[in-house]
Amino acid sequence: MCTAPSDAKGTDRTGRAGAPGGIRTLVRRYPLAAFFTLALALPWICAPIADGIFYSGLPTLLGVALALPFEIMVASPLVAALIVSAVTGGRTAITDLLRAFLRWRVGWRWYAVALLLPPALAVLPAYLNIAWGAPAPSTALFGSVGSLLGVFAIRLVNPWDGPLSEEIGWRGFALPRLQRRYSALTANLVLAGFVMTWHLRLVLNGDLPLVALIGTLAATILFGWLYNNTSGSLLLVYLFHAGDGVLKPDYTGADATHYLWLKLALWAVAAICVAAYLGGNTSRMASRKA
Repeated sequence: MCTAPSDAKGTDRTGRAGAPGGIRTLVRRYPLAAFFTLALALPWICAPIADGIFYSGLPTLLGVALALPFEIMVASPLVAALIVSAVTGGRTAITDLLRAFLRWRVGWRWYAVALLLPPALAVLPAYLNIAWGAPAPSTALFGSVGSLLGVFAIRLVNPWDGPLSEEIGWRGFALPRLQRRYSALTANLVLAGFVMTWHLRLVLNGDLPLVALIGTLAATILFGWLYNNTSGSLLLVYLFHAGDGVLKPDYTGADATHYLWLKLALWAVAAICVAAYLGGNTSRMASRKA
């Protein structure tokens, strides 16, 4: 079969883009679209493959080794951000992406927000839950201080948990680019749509209740607010995200349901207050740096 010769840029003489040069050109031209496509598609493709390999009856170590590359792809916001950054800017773009973790001189009040607001939004609904007959919060209900710190530490390093798998992608890569086009509030609402869609797989798998997507929307607004007001510090948003979910009262039955609704309501109120106070004029410092 005869094929049209191509030039050095990956385009044949008929003007058609050839692969892989054409794919690289598309990614460079539409980095946000490429990022969101990968972030949303990879878990649906790779998770079943990883499960199929792992449960195929292969020896355990061999199964883990073969399934691991696909399992890593399930942390798709992180993977997509690294892939698209590598294609569009190479090592420099990846370095710039990760350098946001080094923005730590942001003022003590933002550290207070990042470290204290998540536990406050977990403890307060537990106290409100007493009105429905739930037991009062205690060390026995939440766990010991040592165990809570252990959970926090694990959340910081687990590549499949929210902080590491999501923040580099959603806040580090996508949000600054969205804010070049939209106001900060609009950009965060657009981003929330994609983040909620990404979490929908967990809902369908039974790992997350559908109503929890309310919290995903609220968290996107609050994370974006913190990110923008710390000059785009991934470190602060990372700590905020890791702190959420550390305090989980050991409720069951109706107590657990009431607690979930109260917690989601408080997250929603916090997000509405931020959105109402700042409107579309949330700090755009991070987007100018991107």
